Amino acid sequence: MPSNTTYRARISDAELQLKLNASGALLIRGMKACGKTESAKQFAQSSIAFDQGFGC
Repeated sequence: MPSNTTYRARISDAELQLKLNASGALLIRGMKACGKTESAKQFAQSSIAFDQGFGC
């Protein structure tokens, strides 16, 4: 779903970039709705969204 807002940089972005440069992949953990997915999308070269409409 396209977003109507622009991405707001987060404090964690610099750390994410350093870790990605070192390893090429990361696991981002945190509370719900804190921006993990949006931050990850800023660094991803591609992404796939799966429909979660059934049983969720």
